[in-house]
Amino acid sequence: MIKNRLNHWIEKLQSFGRYSFTLEEARSEFVALSDEAVQATISRLAIKKKIRSVFRGFYIILPPQYAGMGILPPSLFIDDLMNSLHRSYYAGLLSAAGFYGSSHQKPQEFFVITEFPVLRNTVTAGIKINYLSRNEINNHFLRRLKTDSGYITVSSPALTAIDLVQYNHRIGGLNRASTVLSELTDAFNLNDFSSDLLNYSTVSAIQRLGYILDEVLDLGEIAQKIYHELESSNRKFQHIRLNPAKDVKNSAVNKKWKIIVNMEVNPDI
Repeated sequence: MIKNRLNHWIEKLQSFGRYSFTLEEARSEFVALSDEAVQATISRLAIKKKIRSVFRGFYIILPPQYAGMGILPPSLFIDDLMNSLHRSYYAGLLSAAGFYGSSHQKPQEFFVITEFPVLRNTVTAGIKINYLSRNEINNHFLRRLKTDSGYITVSSPALTAIDLVQYNHRIGGLNRASTVLSELTDAFNLNDFSSDLLNYSTVSAIQRLGYILDEVLDLGEIAQKIYHELESSNRKFQHIRLNPAKDVKNSAVNKKWKIIVNMEVNPDI
């Protein structure tokens, strides 16, 4: 029976540490069968919670320990998903911070940065995969980390720090970003905050990060390294609001970072 053959094939994938497959792979494996027969069998296995679709034409395999949840941690399949889509990517923000020791990652949320065009967020079985996009992804600022199913591409601690500030509105604001930054202290390497990385990032994000490291988290050595690299590369600061969504009435200005301090940053530390 095709069901048993597909089951055997899925079990074989698992024996090799695979937790996912594509519809195209299944069709290639069972070339003697019609597309309709393959799709119908996949649908039956999905109903029995042995597999689940998390993207059009992409399925995750649910071993017994995850069958009750009906989903895998995205870290176990996101690399295969991005490869199937031929997308450069990295796990970022709170998801990356979790790999470096932060405890503020919500297990039901995962953050992925890809190149344009934008991917639509995925919500399935209580898990939300948040997609953000940027014009270019530079592998020099990324790391390949081992997982139970292979590897995952993750932003370096330094890029993670910049992204937490740049995309702070996606994770709950600057207070939460600064809380997570405080937990990444041991993961930071001064040399990672290079001029190349800073040139890869927006000046406004770097200004806000520098201000938070300097004035909120008392990480003056790292802040000074960032400031020195920016000075050396002749990138100019403009006066910007710490919180773009708030007004600036009666706000002080931090002269070093040219930040209009229109909110008080209160990390949970």
